Amino acid sequence: MIIQVLNHNTYITFLDCFDTLFKGIKREKDFEVISINSYKYFRFYTDKLFSGINIKLDIRYYIEPILKKSILLLKYHNFTNIDENSFLIEFQRRNFCYNNESKKGLNIGWHYDDFGAVPYRCYTIIYYLTKTPTLKGGDFLFENKNKETNKIIVEEKKYLIFKGDVLHSPQNTKGFGIRDAIVFFIKRI
Repeated sequence: MIIQVLNHNTYITFLDCFDTLFKGIKREKDFEVISINSYKYFRFYTDKLFSGINIKLDIRYYIEPILKKSILLLKYHNFTNIDENSFLIEFQRRNFCYNNESKKGLNIGWHYDDFGAVPYRCYTIIYYLTKTPTLKGGDFLFENKNKETNKIIVEEKKYLIFKGDVLHSPQNTKGFGIRDAIVFFIKRI
């Protein structure tokens, strides 16, 4: 597990990409995702339901900085066994307006990214863009090799790199606020 902080310029670039892609889309649901991948057409969906709405932007402009930086970071940390042509980028908005942890949709649950988010083994990078200080919880939980649960505090500009075979989950969250992230999956060969 690699835990680092983005430099300010990269953070601003990623935040601009994120905000532009969601421009004009109101925060109305618990979990909203714009998903862009290398193996199917670009699509927009919320709450895991595909809506079939095509993104009408030159998507390369928004994807290239994230794709290039992610590949650079992976190689810098010696994760070189990757297929640069097989990736998925999720722009995730989590919107919290409850004080009830059990509200449906707030907990994604424990999962692996290998053969989960993507149909292959992968590396995952999570770039945390925003986490409102009014939220309680919402940190990153993962199981280590000894089957012990560990917690990483989620903070603005922090990013994590890990193999898709790491069991993990967002911590249950309550309060009023938002947590935005860009999640990058790339095929591990």
